[in-house]
Amino acid sequence: MNLRWLFLGAIVLGIGLGGAVSLCRPRDGGSTGPTAVPTVLTTRSPQATADSFAAAWSAGDVPSLYLLLDPASQQAYPLPVFSDAYHGFAAETREVELSAKVVSASDRGASLSVHLSTAYFGNFEYTTTLTFVRADGRWLVSWQPSAIHPDMVDGHSLSGTVQKAKRGTIFDRNGQPLAIMEDIATLGLNRSAIRDTAAVTAAAVSLGMKADQVAAAFANPAPANQRVDIGPIPAASVDAALAATRTVPGLLVTYRTQRVHPLGAAAAHVVGYTRELTAEELGAAGVGFGAGDRTGATGLEAAYNQQLAGSTGLELDVVDASGAVVKTLLSRGLVQGRDITTTLDGKVLKATAARLGDRAGAAVVLDPRTNAILALNSSPSFDPDAFERGDSAALDAIAKAPGAPQNNRATMGLCSAGSTF
Repeated sequence: MNLRWLFLGAIVLGIGLGGAVSLCRPRDGGSTGPTAVPTVLTTRSPQATADSFAAAWSAGDVPSLYLLLDPASQQAYPLPVFSDAYHGFAAETREVELSAKVVSASDRGASLSVHLSTAYFGNFEYTTTLTFVRADGRWLVSWQPSAIHPDMVDGHSLSGTVQKAKRGTIFDRNGQPLAIMEDIATLGLNRSAIRDTAAVTAAAVSLGMKADQVAAAFANPAPANQRVDIGPIPAASVDAALAATRTVPGLLVTYRTQRVHPLGAAAAHVVGYTRELTAEELGAAGVGFGAGDRTGATGLEAAYNQQLAGSTGLELDVVDASGAVVKTLLSRGLVQGRDITTTLDGKVLKATAARLGDRAGAAVVLDPRTNAILALNSSPSFDPDAFERGDSAALDAIAKAPGAPQNNRATMGLCSAGSTF
């Protein structure tokens, strides 16, 4: 067994519950599916209309879909109502990608095979039916909401609920948190509201931001009315930051939940940090995961990720106009992440890190009475919360720092054991 996993296993004491129409339309900006592509619509035959409908839907091109409807359907479902039906379906299912293919088509209508890929709810395969009418030499769709999903009949729609689990806390043997979820105050800009750039910069710097951080926020390519983060606000400056937002137009304070490692570099290697799931991992993860979700990357965060992470609560229902549940398509209970208590000692970790200083080396401190691991340190070390914040400048500095600070010399190095042997 890898030495690293032996160490990590030894550290944990226990886990506590804690005609032809040829038109191009851009993709409607409110949808949540794939990137827009021009949709060429043809209605010369039932097959052509079915192919055009499937292509426009797969592209998320709702305005082009609407052009395929017969006049009676367009009168019954004006474009805003029609668009809301598709966008509401995408939002409630957390649609990531949808592809529709024609199974069969005739003068009566068509059958479409739909593959729906979602965040959290997984993948769905189902079939919908289109009804055709002929008007002015064209084959058009007599549309009903059931064209989106077969359960959307009689005023029914889909309703999705996602409850995120709170990641468990990692404690030392004395109950001191080594990794915990906290609400972090972040200073940001609404550049469309700024009246005095110099005043905003001065206020941000006085609150603990660096001048280059503020300059980078001003230069962000996002639209001016979109919030741009500058950086986390030091705890001692939060009240002053809130006061500044009332007197300095353009400054914002927002809160987001973030994983925090209170001992910082002193416990970085043994406790570890989390990272976002990759696109490939999300594709393989199945039900319960979505973009932005995180997983343990190194140390105890990785070794005990399953217990710490818990599982997301999910409910995807068919509901009537009053919101009453008619049918449940998917349901999974919320399981909060569990806390773990370790043999580590926060004071010993900090003292050992201080003794190592800037020297390259490692230290493992044991309780000789029980062989419990009190500290496991590697030097040089790094700030694990740079990974939690996604601080690109700090991460670049860690990657380029001499001595390869991310290497865990205590478990993976070839260091002399000294007088221990």
